[in-house]
Amino acid sequence: MKKKVLKYLSFLFLVYVIVWSTTFIRRPVQLPERTVKLGYPISFVTLDFSEPVTAMGGAPDYVLARSKFNIKSSWEERTEVSRSMFILSYVIVLFAIYGVWWIIGKAIRKKRHTSSL
Repeated sequence: MKKKVLKYLSFLFLVYVIVWSTTFIRRPVQLPERTVKLGYPISFVTLDFSEPVTAMGGAPDYVLARSKFNIKSSWEERTEVSRSMFILSYVIVLFAIYGVWWIIGKAIRKKRHTSSL
């Protein structure tokens, strides 16, 4: 019983790490809003470059348009994290990975069953 619980908890943690790791994918700034949306499959982190008080917020559009940013850029910019979008993204990745895991397990069980006959 403990092994099964540990297996599912580690699976849930793996999905959590995968969802947060998508914020490290570099994305260009969307102009004229001057924002970068991070996260996959649904963006749940927004970097806001519209405020001129920060270093990159005061940058001209042509500088921002040529650059790509990720979550590591957020130390100098205003960041918003949407909990609902994060949960939705987490659930989508969870079901996608679990579905692939289930299909592969079913194929392996079917192959074992046919080879034992």
